[in-house]
Amino acid sequence: MYYPDIAADMDAAGSAAQFFKKMQGVSGWKTMEVGALCQKVQGSAYPDRYAERVGDAESICKAGGL
Repeated sequence: MYYPDIAADMDAAGSAAQFFKKMQGVSGWKTMEVGALCQKVQGSAYPDRYAERVGDAESICKAGGL
């Protein structure tokens, strides 16, 4: 497994920046289902889990004013 920057992985802002950078390289990312996009970026062994948590993520973002 390739870890581009362990320090960034341990920092919320750095980790998010890595995610968004990789996300922008996914063809069709602007119109893709959120769970499918997360799976493309993260490559989880449990690909359906991202889609299952989209509602929770939306609630957290809404609570934080996003």
